[in-house]
Amino acid sequence: MTTSHLPSLSAGLRKSPFRWRRKDTFQVRIAGLLSGFEKAAQETMDQLDRLSIAQEQLARHCQSCRSHSRLPEFARMFLSRPLVTIPMARQDLGVTAAAVDRMIRQLGPALPRELTGRDRYRAWGILGRLIE
Repeated sequence: MTTSHLPSLSAGLRKSPFRWRRKDTFQVRIAGLLSGFEKAAQETMDQLDRLSIAQEQLARHCQSCRSHSRLPEFARMFLSRPLVTIPMARQDLGVTAAAVDRMIRQLGPALPRELTGRDRYRAWGILGRLIE
């Protein structure tokens, strides 16, 4: 049994307007729970839409690169992980930190987004709302 659905359900229940009270009837509690599930499904579909748009944009950026370039592998890292750091990319791709920084600039200003707001230990991601 996997639990990968629990974070999205938790976020949906937090964004739902319903709050549990002891005096509510069983039907009201079930309706509130179902509204939370609906919010979770909406949020998940929105994230999937954002990911598909990001995947198209990254594919467009990688079309014009050379055949031995590591840029397509670097772009796939952003689609498979919520955030990417320079040491993580260095280790996975086998390139230098300067090369990772250059690839980030090469992807363009829209993708990826810098998530930490720091100068030193920076992390980038496609979906800025994943970290809350």
